[in-house]
Amino acid sequence: QGRVASSNNKNPLIAGSDALFWQTLASVAIPGLVINRIVWFTSRILAKKALSPLMKQAIPTVAGLGAVPFIVHPIDAAVTYGMDKTFRQVVGDDASPPENT
Repeated sequence: QGRVASSNNKNPLIAGSDALFWQTLASVAIPGLVINRIVWFTSRILAKKALSPLMKQAIPTVAGLGAVPFIVHPIDAAVTYGMDKTFRQVVGDDASPPENT
């Protein structure tokens, strides 16, 4: 079991920064970029097809929204891994989950 958007650090400034960075990356920046590229790519493909303007607008939107359930876990895992290897090491946060004793 990996940690997601949580810090083992007791310092509230570091824990808050950790949560802010994680949420910004995993919930806003990266999903927004991925969905934007899916919609853009789908629009480019459909531009060459003989479809109504409504369909050329609706299909990319549906593709972007439909991708959400499939991109959440990989993005969360990648951001957690990245934070464990960068920010959390710099601030001295224990990146490993607590062990049962």
